[in-house]
Amino acid sequence: MRYGHFDDDHREYVITRPDTPVPWINYLGTDAYFGIISNTAGGYSCYRDGRLRRITRYRYNNVPADSGGRYLYLRDNGSGEYWSPSWQPTRCDLDRYECRHGLSYTRISSTRAGVRAEILYFVPPGETLEVWRLRVRNERGTPIEMSVFSAVEFCLWDAQDDAWFRRAYDHSGHAVGSAANAEGQIFIEPQGMCVMSGIGIDDGLAVRALASVRERLATSHGILLLQPAYTRYHLELGEISSYPPGYKENGSVFCHTNPWVMIAEAMTGHGDAAFGYYQRINPSAREQMSDVHRCEPYVYAQMIAGRDSPTPGEAKNSWLTGTAAWNLVAITQWILGIRAELDGLRVDPVLPAAWAGFTAIRRFRGATYQISVRNPDRISGRVTHLAVDGQRVEGTLVPLTPPGTTVRVEAVVR
Repeated sequence: MRYGHFDDDHREYVITRPDTPVPWINYLGTDAYFGIISNTAGGYSCYRDGRLRRITRYRYNNVPADSGGRYLYLRDNGSGEYWSPSWQPTRCDLDRYECRHGLSYTRISSTRAGVRAEILYFVPPGETLEVWRLRVRNERGTPIEMSVFSAVEFCLWDAQDDAWFRRAYDHSGHAVGSAANAEGQIFIEPQGMCVMSGIGIDDGLAVRALASVRERLATSHGILLLQPAYTRYHLELGEISSYPPGYKENGSVFCHTNPWVMIAEAMTGHGDAAFGYYQRINPSAREQMSDVHRCEPYVYAQMIAGRDSPTPGEAKNSWLTGTAAWNLVAITQWILGIRAELDGLRVDPVLPAAWAGFTAIRRFRGATYQISVRNPDRISGRVTHLAVDGQRVEGTLVPLTPPGTTVRVEAVVR
């Protein structure tokens, strides 16, 4: 069975049935703002980063399929009948349907009950927004009073709750990770991820959220995943509330998530806090309390029992974690501040005040960078300029050099 055809004259693929075997997708946008759209208006949009900066929600393998998208509803106010011109999400029968996927735009048109509708979706070049242009034509020959409604499910972490970022919304639209909740008021994930994606850095919300982490989640054994822990099973939350308080995802120190806050603290210039959080979950630093920690002192554990448990500080499930990889990123790229970028090597350390400095060798695109950072005043400050082979370079980006060369980079924390 065929569901469409190529239109070579218009350089489009034309889909003539909405019930394709799987969602048939097109790509929107070119620069900072981009997304995907299916033949029934499913899909998502994001800003710069499809993983960390999604704006709208979409699930590839969701049940029902192709759920979450750019939806419009039309309603005949006289009869009360309503439908979606894109077929989804109402799935009402359409008298005519067509989707045209072009280069960075999609046009969906349909007819039902004598009403023709056409929606053009596109991202204007150079803009960080998308346009939904709806055209409606009455083909009945008699006047119609109609209403138009739009629907989109946002995937933001949902702006600030009180002094921290909310975690999510459940199926009924109730906030999760809110001061309004009796349990599970604050979660670690959005506090780290929102700041990592740049949300709240310029307006002070990031600093407020991280202060709430220190006040509500930080313990001597690491940062708790949530507080207060759930004391009963919540059907709308599922597995997270099935564990005993203080264990696993229900209020333990879930080590995998701690580096996200370390990165966030470094991004906001708090070197002492970033390194301090690292020390709390570092298994070798916890060797002296092996009678409490219990697990191996040479490998990260998945979790450390939280303060709501009967055994706070006890590590469990060693090896079964991505903590080592995330800590490598947090330490080398954000505390030491050595990050590979498109235009060069970034050297932007955020050191704890107790450090006198450090030296490092970084091999990047065939060149060797010998890096020396000094902190003579023992402060948790930032670097404003570099010395690259003795020449002053404003900012913290070392320009690219040819493969095979050795570059001396010096920086002083002020």
